[in-house]
Amino acid sequence: MKIKIKYMRSKLILIICCVIISHGKLSGQNLTKQISTNFELVKSNSSTEQLQWQNATEEELQQAFKLITKNTNDSLPTVRLKAYDYYVSLYQNTANAQFKTELVDAYSRGLDDESSMVNQEVSNGLLKFKPAHFSKSTRAFLVAQLNPIPAYYEDLVLVLAYIDERSAVTPMIDHIRYQFSEMEQMQKWNVHIALSRLGEQPALDYIVKKAKALEVNNDIVYEIYPTLVFTKQKKAI
Repeated sequence: MKIKIKYMRSKLILIICCVIISHGKLSGQNLTKQISTNFELVKSNSSTEQLQWQNATEEELQQAFKLITKNTNDSLPTVRLKAYDYYVSLYQNTANAQFKTELVDAYSRGLDDESSMVNQEVSNGLLKFKPAHFSKSTRAFLVAQLNPIPAYYEDLVLVLAYIDERSAVTPMIDHIRYQFSEMEQMQKWNVHIALSRLGEQPALDYIVKKAKALEVNNDIVYEIYPTLVFTKQKKAI
């Protein structure tokens, strides 16, 4: 009797293990198909399905990368935007450092997209990646975007400060900073935030003075305070 029970337990454990393995394998194999389906759903203005990234192998993530990259050239900006969003998901679900670097490079190219909606979202999303995964070529590409001044300028200067492109960026930002008559208020503010993070004292004095003069309300808490934290300067917080 005991032998029979032991046998049944072993068989049950084996079945459970097989189900788990099969589920993981099936989910991974279906990832590319799910991504393709979601791109078609975007084209028809339908809601997309949640993808099971966590079950995919590195090889399957690489296959997904090829499909996603192909869709960054789609004629619809909504499809291209979804593709760049998937780059972020790939980045978050791979342990391969080199692959992460490739993903950051591919993602950054969205700044050259003809759609302002796409490059604006991409400029915002660059802060989701770790500075260590920005290659030399990606950094050079981002610095080059400063001239001429792009529509996403205020986001770009923060990204450049975030990845500590000090020697190449500070002179450019410092020069542009004085063109206040041609810059929007948020651009002016973010330039000083970026320079403050890079350790420039005049910029830090400027934002501290401005912040103290502001009336504390919900807008300050949700919009201004996070940028002060970004400076990593105790004086600004």
